[in-house]
Amino acid sequence: MAKGKANTPTTEARRVDSSRPGHTPTPLPLRTNGVVSNVNITVCGEQHGRITTIAPGTGTPVLQIEFTGITMQFTNCEQVQLTLGLFAIARQARMGMARMHQLPGIMSENNVGVQTTMMWTRPPNGAAHRDQFTHPVTRKVSPYVTLRMPPLTFALMDTTAIETMLATMKKAHKLAIALFDDGDTYAKNSAADSWRPRAQHRFKITGTGWITNGPTPGNGNR
Repeated sequence: MAKGKANTPTTEARRVDSSRPGHTPTPLPLRTNGVVSNVNITVCGEQHGRITTIAPGTGTPVLQIEFTGITMQFTNCEQVQLTLGLFAIARQARMGMARMHQLPGIMSENNVGVQTTMMWTRPPNGAAHRDQFTHPVTRKVSPYVTLRMPPLTFALMDTTAIETMLATMKKAHKLAIALFDDGDTYAKNSAADSWRPRAQHRFKITGTGWITNGPTPGNGNR
């Protein structure tokens, strides 16, 4: 009985195969490869924040604050203190704002289409400024406050939203003082008018360079 002949590729077949583009499997991107440039959150009316702790009593605790549309995770007390201070700055710009707006299209707590979760890996910084909008129904022009904490931007449409979010942040700061190792260092109430952010570096001039954590220029230390 005759044996079957091996099906070896011809020269022409090998030439065709070599001319085809290679199909190297592309690995799925790692979770840390994603880049979020900005997240915009518009809020009006009463905001019910939910505060929880993750892995308390361990070396890597996390404080989580959940608002409508955004969940923020904090890894130290400094981050919470600075966030509270930024919401307090937004409150200072609330003059002339309505106590409460009813805005169509603004998602309620029971009808959230997207919930974004982000973890702060550095101390947040930001600023608040006043702006104006035209109500889509009444056509009345009213002021509101924009609070930018890159990559987050909050459009705070009325004073109720500001006050209730600020109240949640005050509670979160008290919990953060007990939860994190740096709680004693960042225990001051950053919602107070007298509070100022802690300087990250202090400098003195020596020749042509700078030395960090030294006395500041002009304070009598040479």
